[in-house]
Amino acid sequence: MSTALCTGPCRPDAHGGPRRAMPGYAICDICEERCWENLHWLADHWPDLEVMLTAGSHGPDGMPHAKSEVTGISINETVAELRRTITDTLRYWTHVILDENAGFTGTKDDAVSMARYVAGHSRRITRHHDEALAAALPIDANDMRRQMYRRAFPSGARLYVPEPEIPCAEHAVSDLGERVPCTGIYRAWITDQTDGVPDLLCSEDEEHVLTPEGFRRTGRRVIKTAAAMALVRAIAG
Repeated sequence: MSTALCTGPCRPDAHGGPRRAMPGYAICDICEERCWENLHWLADHWPDLEVMLTAGSHGPDGMPHAKSEVTGISINETVAELRRTITDTLRYWTHVILDENAGFTGTKDDAVSMARYVAGHSRRITRHHDEALAAALPIDANDMRRQMYRRAFPSGARLYVPEPEIPCAEHAVSDLGERVPCTGIYRAWITDQTDGVPDLLCSEDEEHVLTPEGFRRTGRRVIKTAAAMALVRAIAG
């Protein structure tokens, strides 16, 4: 039996300390498995991080958004920087694995494809003869997931878009000053503590809010039964 301890992101001392590493390797089997899981989690939830780029002038994390000079859309620079950091890290590990002669068919800026690719070939790294390299991938994967969860689901919240979509019932103003229908759709932030149907916020104008009472507006059917049921299921888990 190996007497070496895992050098990956293993158990903290308060919970028993690092486990025994796999015989002949730098990390334990649990950290190896979690590395694979964390990389797939990044791919699965990358769209949730992208949503946070433009989630209103202030996101649920309270971070102010700056407007892009190109698009005029408010951008959360903290989220944008995290996306770049994660993409660069995944690109690095993709190149490390490519040096081990494993083919990659995605693009260098496609974080989802790179995350799944690295996950699929992760044992080339976690069982590498270079112990520092072997431990570095699980540590990176764990750190990327932790930071991404913090930004994609601030305060444990997750953005829910009803299916079918619920079009905004309010109006906007065109460049000519004309009153036109809003093109946004309603969305809701949901946490494990959400009780009942939450307010729905417009994707185009955060001032457009549909309250539960608004569902029953006289003479206006703004939410379909299927969408309402889907929202309730999302809250109930």
